[in-house]
Amino acid sequence: MKKRLIFITLCFYLLFSFGPLFAQNSIVVSGYPLFSLANFLFPKAKIYSILPPKGDFHHHELKPKDLQAIKQADLVIIVGTEPWAKRVFSLKSEKILSLARPEEKPKDPHLWFSLDRVERLVKELSRFAEKKEAEKVLAEVQDLKKERAKLASCKNKTFFHLGHRVFYYLVEGTGIEEVPLVPAHQHGEVSPGTLMKFLKALEAKGIKRVLVSSSEFKNYENYFKTKGYEVIPAYSGDEPIIISYQDFIKHNILAIKKALYCEE
Repeated sequence: MKKRLIFITLCFYLLFSFGPLFAQNSIVVSGYPLFSLANFLFPKAKIYSILPPKGDFHHHELKPKDLQAIKQADLVIIVGTEPWAKRVFSLKSEKILSLARPEEKPKDPHLWFSLDRVERLVKELSRFAEKKEAEKVLAEVQDLKKERAKLASCKNKTFFHLGHRVFYYLVEGTGIEEVPLVPAHQHGEVSPGTLMKFLKALEAKGIKRVLVSSSEFKNYENYFKTKGYEVIPAYSGDEPIIISYQDFIKHNILAIKKALYCEE
C-alpha cells in the first residue's frame, strides 16, 4: 500500500511539475525577437542568445562556444533561416524547435514577423512553458493578427523604409508594399545613385514619411529630416530589443500605419 501511494505521488509530481521545471533550465535562442519571446514564456530560465549585441542575423557564423551551448541546452529555439541553421538541424534533436522547417525555403528570412509561425511555435513551446504565460501570448497574437489585418483597409498602399526589406510577413496579403532603400542585405555606404532613386520614388508618390528600423541606417536620418521628411522609428529584430515580443510587433504595425498616413 505504501509503495502504491509513493508511485501515485510520483506520477502526480511528474504530471504537474515537469513543464515548469524544464522551463527553469537552459534555453538557447538564435536572436533578439526569439529571446524576448522565450524570456516571457520562461521567466525563470537561463537564456543564451547566439547573436551578440552587435551581430548580424544574416552573416553571423556559429562559434565553438555557440555549438557547445546548443548541445548542452535543454531547449533550442531558432528561426530556421540563419546561415548555420542546416548545421543545427543536422543534430536531429527533438529539443530543437524553429519557425521554419528543415526542408523549407521561405520567401523571406525574417520569420519572426510571421504571426502564424510564431503562433505555431508558442503552441509547441506550451508543453514546457507555464500555462498562463503561453495562453497570454497566444491571446495577444490573435489580437495582433486583427491589428495587422487592418492594414488592408489603408488607402495608401506603399511605405518607404530606410533599410533592408524586413516587413514582408507583416504586410503579406494586405496589398501593402514595402519599398526599401537597399533591396538586398548588403552592407556599407549606400551609393548616391541608390539614394537618388529612393528619393525620386518618394517624390513620385508624394510621401513625406519614411521608416528606419536599424542603427546601420541611422546616419541617413538627418539627411532626410533636412529634406523635410518625417522619420518614423521601427524595429527590424536584427538588434537587441528591450520590449516584449508582442509590443515589438505592435510597435511595427503602428509604425507602418503611420508611414501609410493610416493612423486611426
